[in-house]
Amino acid sequence: MYWRKYDSENPPIFDESTAQRHHKDNDPYELREKFYQYGIKPEWMQVHRIINHMQYGKTQFDYLVKWKELAYEQATWERDDMDIAYYEDAINKYWIHREKMLGEPIPKHIAKKIAAQREKKGLPPLESVDEQLSKKKKRDKPLTDIRKKYEAQPDYITETGGTLHPYQLEGINWLRHCWSNGTDAILADEMDFYVVTYVGDRDSRMVIREHEFSFVEGAVK
Repeated sequence: MYWRKYDSENPPIFDESTAQRHHKDNDPYELREKFYQYGIKPEWMQVHRIINHMQYGKTQFDYLVKWKELAYEQATWERDDMDIAYYEDAINKYWIHREKMLGEPIPKHIAKKIAAQREKKGLPPLESVDEQLSKKKKRDKPLTDIRKKYEAQPDYITETGGTLHPYQLEGINWLRHCWSNGTDAILADEMDFYVVTYVGDRDSRMVIREHEFSFVEGAVK
């Protein structure tokens, strides 16, 4: 599809701002030299997220990587020691997400890397699922006034290194308001809270069903 739009003999020239961002001095992975100059879109070389894993050794894993702006059918299995830009960050986020969703403990060698990364950023250590549940049981009431509107993004968002858009902050405030009033609610808009868009051809949709809708194998047919 890409080469239907562009001539393989004369790949598109990226605009100056893109070229500057991927200048050699700011391109430790030398992606521009290896890929960009041949017409491969920069986004295709960036990890969107990790959607599954396979373990083949005590501390060795393969990860199924969904790439930015590529369909799910083009997700690829990559060894955990591959030299991919920001791959380790994606791996850490994947395991943290699994722990939150399934209560599954993070592998010890990865937990150590996460702890070192958070310490480097000046962030507090992650609490284990057991610690989180223990604290939850001890709480007779919310520690904060959930009826009070957030004027700035909460610390637990800032700790992730991300920044909410105004409409995302509004979404959080709305959910808090609904919860405080005992009103059932769901955010239907795409607000980047781990959105899974069920699109693509047959193979792409199959990958989404198998790896995105649930971590439990065979949960979705």
